[in-house]
Amino acid sequence: MKCTRQIITNIVIIIFIVLIHHSIASEEWKEWKKKWKEIKSRDKDEKGRGGEVRIVNRSLLLNGFHRILQSNLSFHFTKEEFNNKETTMDCTFLQVEELNNSFYVDKYQIRDEQDFVSKQSFISNSTLDAIQQIIMETIDLEKPSYLSSSNQIFLFTHFKNISFASSTKWTSNLPIHLRYHPPSNYDSEAFDTAIISNPSFYLSCKFPNERSTREDARWNRLEITQSSIEIRVHVPVGNSNHKDLVTVVTMFSSLLGCLLISYFTLTSNDTK
Repeated sequence: MKCTRQIITNIVIIIFIVLIHHSIASEEWKEWKKKWKEIKSRDKDEKGRGGEVRIVNRSLLLNGFHRILQSNLSFHFTKEEFNNKETTMDCTFLQVEELNNSFYVDKYQIRDEQDFVSKQSFISNSTLDAIQQIIMETIDLEKPSYLSSSNQIFLFTHFKNISFASSTKWTSNLPIHLRYHPPSNYDSEAFDTAIISNPSFYLSCKFPNERSTREDARWNRLEITQSSIEIRVHVPVGNSNHKDLVTVVTMFSSLLGCLLISYFTLTSNDTK
């Protein structure tokens, strides 16, 4: 009896924690979306101010439906923007991924920042402190592509003591997943094509020891000097002609599993 109460108590605590976390994440998303609208409203005027980013390489790692979107990036300042007031600054790069309904990012998979943090970046042979954070809307992870919508992923990379004189290079590794696509009625093996477009980049810098929040910061859109081509992924799809066969086999397997579980449960109780 005590064990049952403890289990129920633990379940209630877990549910309570999940609800609090979900509420905090939702508020964070709402606040950032307000700021994002302001940033987008002055995109044309601010584009290219502050520096240039170069996409050295961009590719999908691993196979199957669970991949890692890797972006090798390089950045250098436009010095005139900051009037050379300091030789170094603390800067945050914002990488905005526009994923269509074929892809999603599971924020629950990203338990902490180290799950997708980039490799340590090197500038003038000195290691920079790099911390990454992610903001995204809570989405349904189980829906197929034809019932889903596109989603935005905001990936913040924070660097300390970036020098005007040198380029900053880093690698961003973002776990992404493919959704199931609608089945095809072709007899042969069929594939759909899913496309990942190039991201956009923004920059916000402050002088050392200057206090500012993400929402208070001024974001400038960076010019992309060399864009990689969009990434295309061939997604295998099912055959709708096999629908009846798959339904029968699934129902039979489920029924057999239930019977086996019931049998072993009853025989186990009898031996006790």
